[in-house]
Amino acid sequence: MKRETFHAHPLIGYQIAPGGYLAVDLFFVLSGSIIAHAYEQRLREGVSVLDFFNLRLIRFLPFYLVGTCIGAALGVILIITGSTSAMSWSEFGLALGFAVFLLPTFAMGRVTDDMFPLNVPAWSLFYELIVNIAYAVLLRWLTTAVLIIGMMVSGAFLTNGVLSHAGVDFGPAFADATFALARTIYPFSAGLLIYRFRSSVPVNQFLLVLAATLIFFLPIDGRTRAVFDLLFVLFFAPMSVFVLLNAGRLNAPTRSSFSFLGRMSYGLYAVHYPLIWLLRGVLEKLKFNPLPWGIALIVVLMVLCAISEKRFDRPLRSTLTRRFVGGPSLKK
Repeated sequence: MKRETFHAHPLIGYQIAPGGYLAVDLFFVLSGSIIAHAYEQRLREGVSVLDFFNLRLIRFLPFYLVGTCIGAALGVILIITGSTSAMSWSEFGLALGFAVFLLPTFAMGRVTDDMFPLNVPAWSLFYELIVNIAYAVLLRWLTTAVLIIGMMVSGAFLTNGVLSHAGVDFGPAFADATFALARTIYPFSAGLLIYRFRSSVPVNQFLLVLAATLIFFLPIDGRTRAVFDLLFVLFFAPMSVFVLLNAGRLNAPTRSSFSFLGRMSYGLYAVHYPLIWLLRGVLEKLKFNPLPWGIALIVVLMVLCAISEKRFDRPLRSTLTRRFVGGPSLKK
């Protein structure tokens, strides 16, 4: 949600969540813990890497492809209208051909260096998938000591990237591939360790989430931004996830709120970016004020994505899992 608010500035008119991109790093930590909880034991018991890969790909694809289709529609409109930000038809075809398979466009040309020009935030899904598969392949050797060493090495690369970019808002471009991979490995490894060292921590979950949310809206810039981002990624994000995941049983209102956020979050992330720019272009042509429409878009998308997760995404993933995943223990 914070990332979507961060990207919504073309509609809202100003940046209300300067640190919204940090939600990606929080997601990577959560992902490590959730993947370990859901699959680590089954992978150790002999579930194949291919089945695991298929399941992870199935998890990403439905909403991702919807977002890519919206991005493709926007790309066609930009080309037809002669926009200065439009790709050529050959570049568009190349981008779409790679994107269908959740692969980055390896040669774009003059318009953009983005790995996924039709749906820019998909870069994080690509790196997430790489790290997920590496985890499955290397699991037997991922002792606590190895994970700590991996965090130290990736943390060093990540620190270099944050300081050189004056913040951690990098990843979509090919030029940042090394730093982006480190940005994925460090928090994902932290999430794995958090799961292994889970315990009971008494805390008010709502207040913790509120505190984490407010961080994204702090107006920090300059050199302070780099230091702040570094502290968040290296320490605060892992600490927050550790406390939250080990906070014990949730009360009913908190559980319901988290359930709604969980249902809508991935769909919102996967489709929001091209929709925002598509709506921005339409509103400019109609000379409408984009602010109320931008707010309405985010609210409507949250509801639609929560409904779609239950009515569209989940049933489709179940069907694909039955068709393409061989291991019965992964069909659960």
